[in-house]
Amino acid sequence: MQVAHRALMTTKTPFSLIASNTGFDSVAAFRIAFRKYFRVEPAHFGKAQ
Repeated sequence: MQVAHRALMTTKTPFSLIASNTGFDSVAAFRIAFRKYFRVEPAHFGKAQ
């Protein structure tokens, strides 16, 4: 999750690529896990779409 957070904060990498690079099979699974971990949607972080 820290890798995903850093990518969201420092790059414009799409959620789909961040999800794939951090081991998730889908963006939906990534968003659910991110929301559980940080208690906020990934869209609230950084520069990602």
